[in-house]
Amino acid sequence: MTRTRVEAPAPAPPGTVFAASYLLAGVAALALVSAVGTLFAIPEFSHRRSERAGDRAAGDLAGYGLTVFASFAIAFGVLCLVLALLDLRGNRPARVLTWVVGGLSVCFDIALLAIGLYDSVPWYAGMTRLVTVGMLLLTIASVTLLALPASHRYFRVMAPPRRPGPPAGYPAWPTPQGPADRPPRP
Repeated sequence: MTRTRVEAPAPAPPGTVFAASYLLAGVAALALVSAVGTLFAIPEFSHRRSERAGDRAAGDLAGYGLTVFASFAIAFGVLCLVLALLDLRGNRPARVLTWVVGGLSVCFDIALLAIGLYDSVPWYAGMTRLVTVGMLLLTIASVTLLALPASHRYFRVMAPPRRPGPPAGYPAWPTPQGPADRPPRP
């Protein structure tokens, strides 16, 4: 007689985790908007820099800097989207990583708002300010929702059960030899 183990379906995430995941996906979307806007601003920004400095190399350097910024914005957007999906599934390490990434994002957003883009292309400066404020608010809301007690209970339930056994570094416990474990007699 073979026994089959039936696993209970995973519990649905509470509203706090659901909302936090969608807010983090919103951060990812805004990061991608920022990347696209940056890529569109490169020619105009490079031209302005070249005219101000009287040197084409200054414009090229500005263009390279904006390309690097756009690349990081895309990578950040993908990371936020992956973390949102993993948080929704109840992955505890992803929750902790979301807090770390969220904290770094808040620091970067505040620094970006403090620095300002005064010599930038006007439409790009406005877009960057708007996207940065949106990302800041969504990130703070998402990280806060993941820290609430309802979220904590969900991540605790979704943790894999611990297997009984000796602590790490100790030899394995002997297995009991019951009637089912003995070989049949000839």
